[in-house]
Amino acid sequence: MFNIRHIQTFVTIADCGSFASAAERIGLTQSAISMQVKTIENDSGHARNYSAERRATQPGGTVR
Repeated sequence: MFNIRHIQTFVTIADCGSFASAAERIGLTQSAISMQVKTIENDSGHARNYSAERRATQPGGTVR
């Protein structure tokens, strides 16, 4: 189950615009960031699509 730390990570990703920048800001690895996002996706039942740059898109959105 996700918790406040997962939500804080998700908000940081949105603020930074990428998993890499968020990981650097928080002091975690990109792998740890990815695992937290995966937990949120699994628990909420809403998966997101990501481009090669790992920027979030809307469900069904076009990746460019």
